[in-house]
Amino acid sequence: MIAGCFMDSSSSKYAKATYSTVVFIIVVLIFWGWRSIATKNTSAAKDAQTNNVETVKTWNCGDSGGNVTATLKDAKTLIISGTGKMYDYRRDTLWSRKMVPWRDIKDSITDVVIEQGVTSIGNNAFNDFINLTSAIIPNSVNRIGDEAFAGCSSMTSITIPNSVRYIGLAAFAFSGLTSVTIPDSVTFINSCMFIGCEKMTSVTLHSRVGTIHDFAFAGCTDLTSITIPNSVYSIFAYAFDNCVNLTSIIINNRRPPGVDCLGAFGSFFGEPDMATYKAKRKLYLSKACLYVPSNSIPAYRADKGWDQFKCIKPIESAPIGGK
Repeated sequence: MIAGCFMDSSSSKYAKATYSTVVFIIVVLIFWGWRSIATKNTSAAKDAQTNNVETVKTWNCGDSGGNVTATLKDAKTLIISGTGKMYDYRRDTLWSRKMVPWRDIKDSITDVVIEQGVTSIGNNAFNDFINLTSAIIPNSVNRIGDEAFAGCSSMTSITIPNSVRYIGLAAFAFSGLTSVTIPDSVTFINSCMFIGCEKMTSVTLHSRVGTIHDFAFAGCTDLTSITIPNSVYSIFAYAFDNCVNLTSIIINNRRPPGVDCLGAFGSFFGEPDMATYKAKRKLYLSKACLYVPSNSIPAYRADKGWDQFKCIKPIESAPIGGK
């Protein structure tokens, strides 16, 4: 036999003892390693609790040339900070990079804080944030993108600063807004801007608004009155479509603004039955009343579009508060 190929009984005992010792050492090392890691994690957790450190998520949301970051705080507050423009996102697309990166957690967000330095709120940035109740916009913002706050059904109010010059298509469509004031920096009311805002009861337009575009306030069924400043020179088709309770319309312009022949008021777009459409229109016009400068009443009665109103009275007789 070749020496060393086989062990005698004493060698076998030694090998077993050596194997047991090695296993014991490995177990001890693993135990102490785990304990060390656990101790560090516990210590880090205590430090985080002591220093009130929060776990956050961040996304880069700046457009080209912009340095803008979105940060999720407390799982419910989204903070937009930095300088420049936000990226313009798409609502539905095959390219995920063009959709808001926080879309999967949007239902948990209740507050949006946009910090000073951000100049533009991107398209669809907060679209369909159904639990959003508060949004703070600083006076560095000059643009609110298309559908930026569309579908924010829990948001009942918002302050739009005078720095904003452009508000996009359907920017607040189907939101829960009950009142809104358009700053004098905005010169036109975009298409579908407040469409479907059923709870809207008060709208304030300042004296620089020149046009009110199609479907701007369509479906604002709780709106009972509106004052149109003398700066408005054109009101597009269906601007106040299906505003069934809008019965007090105060117009300060001595010259009748251009109104689309399809009907800015008393229209019911989407009603398939013509007989029903006409009945609804007739009922609306029997209740609605225009209040215009007294010496302009003949001009409104003769104007194609405004002549549909049977009730045209002096502005001085308008109900207080439009009710």
